[in-house]
Amino acid sequence: MQVCDFNNSFHHFRVDFDIRQPITVSSKQPFTMNHVRLPIECLCVMDDITYMLGASCKTERVNVTENVWRDPNADFCVVSSADDFLLLKQFASCGQEAPNELDPDRPLQFERQSGKCDDAWCVHHIDTRQIDGELLADGDAVYDAIIANETVVSQTEYELADGTKVSLEYPVKCINISDREHYYQVDTGPVLFPDDIPDVSLPIERFRLAYVAHNCPQWAEFIVNVPTPVDGGAAVHHYSQSRRIETTANRMIVVR
Repeated sequence: MQVCDFNNSFHHFRVDFDIRQPITVSSKQPFTMNHVRLPIECLCVMDDITYMLGASCKTERVNVTENVWRDPNADFCVVSSADDFLLLKQFASCGQEAPNELDPDRPLQFERQSGKCDDAWCVHHIDTRQIDGELLADGDAVYDAIIANETVVSQTEYELADGTKVSLEYPVKCINISDREHYYQVDTGPVLFPDDIPDVSLPIERFRLAYVAHNCPQWAEFIVNVPTPVDGGAAVHHYSQSRRIETTANRMIVVR
């Protein structure tokens, strides 16, 4: 079988002010063109559309000699399909904003911003390489692959309440194993989790970040990143909401 070679799969996007003003930029930049490459963390097929989650970074000023990190700073990651994008920014607290240097009537950075890739980037491509994999039959086979330091990819498939089919594929970064009790348990992420978010205009807006756990083919539990109240009345973005999917198809695949 073939799986994604996550070690060699990347998302590329480019802004070029000589071509167009991107809708994702809200400050004057010390460059005319900037190209970004991000490793791919997860793939999700939903309604026959493939979405990818790029690796997280921090909000920054590029091509400067000092003061690289924006203040307030945010964790930043990109979700994208061939046509649509979703930018996720997580500040110290939910709802935090800063002035827009180009348009004072708009916030500097949105926590969730979505749109069409062509309006954000002049170049955009998702380069996923495929590699041969072998299905691992049971916990002992998983144990042997992990002890041998082989690369393992997992797939989780299930159906949403509205009938939408979801197929996740992701590298197994963290895993628990035992050759005495003959078990394994995946605890890894981040992955994409389609949630019941109201009033979305694009399917990509349904996604939240999550970590996934499973130790058999039949079920999976996700811990989802959602706005979470803390003492003092504020809220933060935190992996705090557990969601269990009772009917999944989980597969463990070794890359050889």
